[in-house]
Amino acid sequence: MINNSALIRLIRIIRGSIRATNIRVAYGSVSSSLRQYGHYPKIDPPQYRRQLSDYGARAKRLSDLSFERGALPVFISQRRGDAFLRGDALFATDRKAVRFRQVQNLYNQELLRICRLSKAVCIDLASKIELSEADFFDRIHTTPAGSDKIAAFLFERLDGAVRAQLLDWKTNSNPGTTKR
Repeated sequence: MINNSALIRLIRIIRGSIRATNIRVAYGSVSSSLRQYGHYPKIDPPQYRRQLSDYGARAKRLSDLSFERGALPVFISQRRGDAFLRGDALFATDRKAVRFRQVQNLYNQELLRICRLSKAVCIDLASKIELSEADFFDRIHTTPAGSDKIAAFLFERLDGAVRAQLLDWKTNSNPGTTKR
């Protein structure tokens, strides 16, 4: 009876929505009232040393597995939709967004470090693309216009890298291995 109850189902949906909102993964619009912040608050990178090390080890493992299987690994840094740089000025929805952007920058730096060491394709989307709050539905998900910008950005960078790798594979006598 509980599994088929419309009322119980509604309660579960509401409870899940509240939980998603609390951990900041729910869909919702980016606040149009971005405030300017003079500087990033100080964070302590050594506080994240263990998490960054584990993250780097996982990225390295993915790279190694990709190369072992004859694939070309591609690593792309990520952006959030609740904190933006406009020139030298920082705008964000709140202090948490500013802090989360800084922490995300640490993870992006670690990803790109491992990527370069692995000689994989490294794309620093987070710091190279121009996105605004209008390009995001919420803190994470992009609008169709934002997705189009990202697609064009990635195509431009991946086109040459993929063509070069395909040429290398064609001339390589053993296609299961790649030169790094």
